[in-house]
Parts: sequence; structure tokens; C-alpha cells
Amino acid sequence: MDFFTQHLKIAFWFSCCLLGAAQLAYAQQLGVEINGGAPSVAICAGQSVMLTAVASGGLEPYVYAWSNGGTDPSITVSAGGVYEVTVTDDNGGGSTVMDNILVIENALPIPTIFGPLSACVGSTGNIYATDPGNTNYIWNIIGGSITSGGGPGDASAIVTWTVAG
Repeated sequence: MDFFTQHLKIAFWFSCCLLGAAQLAYAQQLGVEINGGAPSVAICAGQSVMLTAVASGGLEPYVYAWSNGGTDPSITVSAGGVYEVTVTDDNGGGSTVMDNILVIENALPIPTIFGPLSACVGSTGNIYATDPGNTNYIWNIIGGSITSGGGPGDASAIVTWTVAG
């Protein structure tokens, strides 16, 4: 890929004779953006996100140095904090630019469960629900079985108990 935007042609003349010519090329200024220039990205606790630095201008090859020790254009992180990338190009002494992004790690929600606090062995039709509007939970019943609801998009589950509690 050609990153050159301007060319300057120089001719060396002596009297009426051309002694030589040279062409100089100027590379675009080196730049870098993480995830398209977004200032931050949010994840839930226990999740990860890929951060990708895209260098432009300058002269390839680019050398990437992330604040977490990564050396590839992309890194995957699973903790909140500020991640910084430094990119150096192959332009003589090497031009260097930096960018950073804030990864916000949100705590997992703790649902409030509504329903009977105790049940007898064999008790059926016990309805348990989360706060209105809350869905996307993984229902896990110990000592009983879900007879209805309890799917990933359900805010309630109907349980039959096999153990007293």
C-alpha cells in the first residue's frame, strides 16, 4: 500500500546540461486509533473485549506496544482500566504515536427473587420471579425442577420441589 501523498522532483542543472535528478517522497503523518476512536468500551464482569489499534500513514511495518505487554495490533482484555498502545513506524529513526481507551467493567447484576421462601417435598406450581423488566438470567434450581419458564428470556420460573426447604 502506498502511503506517499506528495512527491518533489529536483533536477540538478549546470549551465544548460542536466547533471542529475532526484525524487523525494513525503509520507503521511503516522496516526493510530483504537476501536475506531471510541473513548471507552463497557463489559460485564467475567467478559472480555478485543481492542484493535489501526495505524495509518508513516512507513510500514508498524511496531505495536500495548500497556499490558501485547505486541499485536489487537489484544483481548477482561479487566477494567485504561489501555494504551504505542505505535512506531519504519520511518528512519521511527515516528511514534499513542492512543488509549478506557475499558469500563460493570458488576454483574444481583437479581431479587420473589416467591415462596419455603416449600414441602413434592410441592408444585411454586412461582418465582425477578424484578419487572429483568430478563436474561440463567435459572438454576437445586432440589427441584423447573416445570415452566426459566428460559434465558424469562423473568419467572415455575418449580416443583423434590427436597424440602
